[in-house]
Amino acid sequence: MWKDAYRIGNDVIDEQHEELFHRIEKLLMMARSADLEENRKQCEHMLDYLVEYTDFHFNSEEALQNRRNYVDYEPHKKIHQEFRNTVMVYRQRIREDFSAAMLKRFLGTLLTWLTVHVQGCDQKIMGNEPIAEQTELSDVEGVVGSVMQRLLTKLYGIEITETTTRRYGAELRGSVIIRVLLTGEDQHMLLFGLSERLLKILYNKISGLFIQQAGYLDELEESALIELGDIMASYIMGALMNRKITDYTFSGSLFFSGYSEKEFNTDHVIIDSQTKYGTLEVLYCRLK
Repeated sequence: MWKDAYRIGNDVIDEQHEELFHRIEKLLMMARSADLEENRKQCEHMLDYLVEYTDFHFNSEEALQNRRNYVDYEPHKKIHQEFRNTVMVYRQRIREDFSAAMLKRFLGTLLTWLTVHVQGCDQKIMGNEPIAEQTELSDVEGVVGSVMQRLLTKLYGIEITETTTRRYGAELRGSVIIRVLLTGEDQHMLLFGLSERLLKILYNKISGLFIQQAGYLDELEESALIELGDIMASYIMGALMNRKITDYTFSGSLFFSGYSEKEFNTDHVIIDSQTKYGTLEVLYCRLK
């Protein structure tokens, strides 16, 4: 799962990142083994190590940023703390439900978050670049187009050949649709529809693993895609809103073979990002 492309240019941090990917891979192999329950003690020990090492790594990375007077030290530190909270929630869930399914959900979330964070945030440390690119875009279409360029093209080398808009007709065409609800003082919804080929390519670039069929995802694949939806939503909402994204609770769901909106009344525009692997559809709306 580790790739040289993840290196940020600091040997200590690069070694720690490589160790995290190595531990995730070993734990995933155990989650997929037929004798998981027999190896429960070893698995629990490795899981505790991974949780502790994640915290140790965040502390090391923050110390590096502090020494270098990194321009976005405080925002980066806050991102770490938010994910520490996510890791601890999962650790408690696994104590209550030690199963291959729960382990895979945790590892899918951790793997997706880590790959996007390393490439999208950590690689900016040594060059003292801010995490979020400055933009004066205020329209939804412009923001979505900018975010998709940042994630698909800059992180994963998937070129967007054309961006078009169309009226939402209460359905998306993607093989897999990720729905993200943000709930706080108000409520927002984002829908992401991915063609099957684009889904497979993107998942492989994130994890180094392969999806065989989009309609039959396991817990690892589902949690990885929901985390990806949360990340895309946070980038988009961060650019659109003046309020802190941390004021909201994110709730992600997956839908297969098309999506027809029955729960929420929406009348909005879909932004289609065309790639050689198919289309990524994005819809944003404020619900209340």
